[in-house]
Amino acid sequence: MKLINTTTPWFPTIVDELFNTGWAPRPAVKTGTLPAVNILEEDKAFELQFAVPGKNKNDFTLDIEEGVLTVGLQTSEQDETLNQRFTRREFAYEAFQRTFTLPESVDAQKIDAHYTDGVLYVRFPKLKEALPEPKKRISIK
Repeated sequence: MKLINTTTPWFPTIVDELFNTGWAPRPAVKTGTLPAVNILEEDKAFELQFAVPGKNKNDFTLDIEEGVLTVGLQTSEQDETLNQRFTRREFAYEAFQRTFTLPESVDAQKIDAHYTDGVLYVRFPKLKEALPEPKKRISIK
């Protein structure tokens, strides 16, 4: 049983086959997608890991308002190639925005973020009250 019925229109396919002879380069199409995120919980902190390769740390914005973390990215690229009598320009814009509700056990004043090897790391230390108590052995009298 199919829940979603998809159809491919035949007309654009025929047009593509007739007119796309392969001699003209097709520009790369960039689609907007959300990056994959890992959420880790350790004894003393939480950590978010965003997979966003090929970016610069200055492309990211991190904002906290009323217990909600907003992570965003906005980039624009301009590639200009000169060929004989014409100029070809290709613009690429990429953006995303994700929000996360912070748990009450997080110390929002000590949040740390860094970007290394294509991964944005955002670390949230837990409040002292939220840390697990160490195992304690009780002696029998």
